[in-house]
Amino acid sequence: MKIAKIYITTFICLISFVLFTSFPTKAEETFVETVTKTDIYKKQGSTFIKIGTLREKEPLKVLSSLNEKYYTVQFGEQTAYILKENVKPVEKLDNSLFTEKGNKTYFQMYTIKSTPVYYFQGGERKELAIIEKNVPFSMIEENGDFYQIIVAGRKAYIDKNNVHFIFPQNDKSFQVAVKSVPVYYNKSGKFVEVGLLKQGQTFYSKSEYNGQWHVIEFGQLTGYVPKTGIKPITQKITPVSSEPFMYLVKVGKEIDVYNSTSKTRVAIATIQPGQVFAAKKLVGNFYEIVIAGKTAYLSQSAVNEKIDSKGIVNPYQTYTYEQMQRDIQRLQSFYPELVQTQIIGHSVEGRNIYAIKLGKGKREIFVNASHHAREHITTNLVMEMIDTYAFAYGNNQKIDNYSIRKTLDNTSIWFVPMVNPDGVTLVQKGYKAVKNSTLVLKINNGKKDFSAWKANIRGVDLNRQYDAYWKTICCNPGKPWYKNYKGPRPYSEPEAQAMRDFTLAHNFLTTVSYHSSGQIIYWHFHQSKEQAQRDYRLALMLSKKTKYSLVKPEKNPSGGGYKDWFVIQFKRPGFTIEVAPYVGECPVPLTHISHPLDENREDFFVPMSNESLTHKERKGVFHL
Repeated sequence: MKIAKIYITTFICLISFVLFTSFPTKAEETFVETVTKTDIYKKQGSTFIKIGTLREKEPLKVLSSLNEKYYTVQFGEQTAYILKENVKPVEKLDNSLFTEKGNKTYFQMYTIKSTPVYYFQGGERKELAIIEKNVPFSMIEENGDFYQIIVAGRKAYIDKNNVHFIFPQNDKSFQVAVKSVPVYYNKSGKFVEVGLLKQGQTFYSKSEYNGQWHVIEFGQLTGYVPKTGIKPITQKITPVSSEPFMYLVKVGKEIDVYNSTSKTRVAIATIQPGQVFAAKKLVGNFYEIVIAGKTAYLSQSAVNEKIDSKGIVNPYQTYTYEQMQRDIQRLQSFYPELVQTQIIGHSVEGRNIYAIKLGKGKREIFVNASHHAREHITTNLVMEMIDTYAFAYGNNQKIDNYSIRKTLDNTSIWFVPMVNPDGVTLVQKGYKAVKNSTLVLKINNGKKDFSAWKANIRGVDLNRQYDAYWKTICCNPGKPWYKNYKGPRPYSEPEAQAMRDFTLAHNFLTTVSYHSSGQIIYWHFHQSKEQAQRDYRLALMLSKKTKYSLVKPEKNPSGGGYKDWFVIQFKRPGFTIEVAPYVGECPVPLTHISHPLDENREDFFVPMSNESLTHKERKGVFHL
C-alpha cells in the first residue's frame, strides 16, 4: 500500500506537469503572412533577443506554436520566434518561394554585420528581411554574388561580402568566392594591399589571424586575406613548396600571374609592384613561383630586378658608404620580413650610422665593423655575411651543418657595418671628399695620403672612446691624431655615443667587433674567473672555426675598446676579431678578402649553437 501511494503521487505530479507546462505544438505545414514589419527573436534563457526583421506581406513557414504569444520558425541554424499578433493566415501561397534542405554538404557561416537578404520573384530581386550581426546560417548553394540560405522556410539570398564562413579546425584550404579578394601585408600595424586572389581559385592557408583573416605565403611577405569573399572547400589541396629556388625576382608593375604558360592559361592572382617572389625556374618566358601553396607563372617582362645565389653585395670592391646605403636598401626590399634597418645615430659630418637586424628571434647578438677608418674591409665582410645568411634563410639552406632558418627564427643578429663612415670616406676618397678637409690635413701634418688613418674625422680613435678603464689607456698622444687619441673624455664623439646608446637599449647576449689585420682574436678583459672560463671555451671554438690565434690575457690590458666595455658592463662574452694577415698601417688589399669571408662565415653560430656551452654556461649567458 505504501509503495502504491508513492506511484500514485508520482503519476499525479507528471499529470500536473503536462497540464500546466507550455510546450511547442507541431503544426502541419502551417503558413502565415506578416501583416507588418515583424521582428524575429532567439530565446536565451527566459529572454527574447532580436536577431532580424521580416518585411510585411511576406509568407512564412511556421514550425510550431510555442504558446499563445509566439510561433517558432527556422532562422538559419536556430529555432527563432515571431509574435503571432504580427502574422495572419496566408491567402495565396507561391510554393516556388519555399525550399527544403537537400542531401548535400552545407558550409556554416555567420553574418559579419546587419545585412539584408533577398528573394527573386518574376525576375525581380526583392528584400525579404534584415538579419542582425553574428547570426549563423548554412550555405545551400552559390548564386552569382550571393549565397542561398533558408529563412523561415523561404529561399533567401545573402551577399557574399556580408558573411564569414566557419572553417573547420585544421582546414587550411579555401576558395575565392567573389570576383577577387585582396591580399594585405601588415606593415607596422597598417595593412597595405600587395595583391589580389582571383575568383574560383583555391589556395592554402598557413593559419588564421584574429578570427578575421587567413594567413598565406605571398612571396617574401606574410599575406593576410580577409575571410570575406572566401569559402571552405570539400577537396583539400596539398601546398606546393617555394623551395628550393634559383632566383628572387622583384615585380616592376602590376601584373596577373597564371596557372600555366599555355595559350589557354587562366589568371589566378594579381601582384602589385615592388613585391618579391622566389622563382624556382624559368619556363619559356615565365618564372615559376608559388602563391599561397599554389604554383603560378609570372611573365619575365614584369620583372625589373632579380638576384641569384651570388646575392646583392659585391665584397670584391672598395666598399664605400654610398654603396653600403644602396645595398642596405636592396636587402631590405628583397627580404622585407627578415631584414630591418634603423639609423642609430650620425657621424661628426652627419653621415648615417646604420644598424641592420637579420632574423626573427628574441635572443639578440651584436656585430660591428669599421670602428677604424683604414679597416673598412670589415664592412665588406659584414655586408657579405648579411647577404649570404639572408639568401640561405629564404632557401632553407645550411652553412656547415647549421640550419640558417632555424637559427634566425630563434635569434636575431644586429649589425652595424660601418661605425666610422666619415673616416672610411676619408681613407677611400681623400680629404676632398669630406667637409672637414682643413682639419684633417692639419692633423695629418699636411700629408694628403690618409691610407694609415684609423680615427674619426676629428682625429679621435673611436675604439678608445668607451668607458672601460679609459683613464689608464696607454699610448695616448694627448691630441687629435690619425690613431690612438682617446679623446677628451669617454663618448665625446657622436659615433661612440650612438654605439653605447644602441647597446644599452638592447639585451645582447654576446658581441663581435671586426677589425683588421692580424688573424687574431681578443677575448679577455678583466672577467671573473668563472666568466673567463666560459668565454675561453667560446674563444677556442671561434679559433677553431677561423684558424685565428687567441691573444693571451694580460694582467693590465689597455682598455677603451667596444669589446672591453661590453665585457665589463654586461659580464657577457665579447670578442674583437682581427681579420686577414697583418699588412701594417694601411687598408687590407682586396686580394685578401676571400679568406676572411670563408674564415668568418660561421662565427655567429658558435655562441648560438646548442653545443657551444655547458648547460650552466648557456643558462648564464643566454638565460635559457
